[in-house]
Amino acid sequence: MYNATGRNRKDPTMEDGLTRGVILFNRGEKCLTRMIVCLRTLRKHFAGNVTLFLEGPHSPKLMADLKDRFAVDIVHREVSPSKYKALLRKIELCQESPYDLSVVLDTDTVVTGDFSELFEAAKDHDLAICHFAGWSTSGGTIERRIRGYAPLKPEYVEAAVAHGKAINCGVFAWRKGTPMFKEWLQIAEWGEHRMYIADEVACQLLLPRYDVNVIGTRCNVSVLHDPGTPDPRIIHFHGKKHCIEAPRCAVWLQEFIEALEDDTCGIREIAAKARDDRRLHRFIHGNAKTMHAALQRRVKEILGVAAAETWPGFRDEDVTIVTACDQKYVHHLRATLANWVRHKRVDRFPAIVYVNGFRRPHRNSELDFIRALLPNARIIRWDMDEAADQRERMLTAFVLGAARDVQTPYWVKIDADAYATDDSPLLVPEMKDHVICGHRWG
Repeated sequence: MYNATGRNRKDPTMEDGLTRGVILFNRGEKCLTRMIVCLRTLRKHFAGNVTLFLEGPHSPKLMADLKDRFAVDIVHREVSPSKYKALLRKIELCQESPYDLSVVLDTDTVVTGDFSELFEAAKDHDLAICHFAGWSTSGGTIERRIRGYAPLKPEYVEAAVAHGKAINCGVFAWRKGTPMFKEWLQIAEWGEHRMYIADEVACQLLLPRYDVNVIGTRCNVSVLHDPGTPDPRIIHFHGKKHCIEAPRCAVWLQEFIEALEDDTCGIREIAAKARDDRRLHRFIHGNAKTMHAALQRRVKEILGVAAAETWPGFRDEDVTIVTACDQKYVHHLRATLANWVRHKRVDRFPAIVYVNGFRRPHRNSELDFIRALLPNARIIRWDMDEAADQRERMLTAFVLGAARDVQTPYWVKIDADAYATDDSPLLVPEMKDHVICGHRWG
């Protein structure tokens, strides 16, 4: 428990007389589990002011529990007054912060140490934000995103590309009255329906034009891309990466388990029903092989989730799903893959997706739907120079590629243009008696 009597006070330990506080924002139910984990870790390292902005339906009991457990001020709006989606709405809400110096945390962060340096970094600046993963504004991905704003602000682009340090907007700090937010919101609004993470790219565009203090990485450490920051203070599980195959996900999962063990704010029921948090749902209910197997077993034990066979006679860790697509067939796969997940639950298995014709496939946004639907998938670039044509090139992936890359006893080939239509098992135990099995055709 945290004593709420001192909230919204001027901290007597600060000689400057400025109030300091943290704000968080949540809309809807999808991220409630992550929000509770974030608040729980925040209160391990920060006893000061916290304001939680909630939009959409939230149960009165949950809000009462949050106030009681974490001593937060809650600003709840059943219906958002904003026209913006969540990322831009956060920029608006930052301007509602009641504190002289504020830090905002995305709810997919975990606090692991003292982050007071963020407040101090913002004191004499318009904004303080962390250098993200050592990335550069002139690197291919970031530069390409910045240049996406050229039709709107051509005069801003070159300075932004030359700025040097790339940023991420999951964590930042500011002083009340900073002039930056107004233009930031205007630029981000233009990009909201034109580009990926328009809010972050807009901020990147504005760095040279305002007094922005870009500090080190340790208060916004990327779960996946961090180059090895010593003494991390805040770890960011951006892009729904809280329970993927990454070593640092063990930090989030351990905090999640602690919250489950004492059922913080009813998190057990919330997590068990969190179907919209697809990766967490698959982690809780799936049996696919994972580097976090021990933590997964503990989660299942607490929630009373039994291991189950998706298909009779086959364990999830025994089967690999294999498919492939090129620029022509990616549209087919985008249409069909969701149905394979819905009807055959293929998201529970290890998967391999061979791709051809995509630049930097591991980061290509055209393939984000694969990563979202198949959290256990490996996306592997495939080519074959000596192929007679594109059809041969792609079909060979299922022969030479699968022979090289599949590590499970069994694997299932699914064409990108094949469509699942019912919930009947794709595999049956009798198939184990044969080397190759296929369903009857015609």
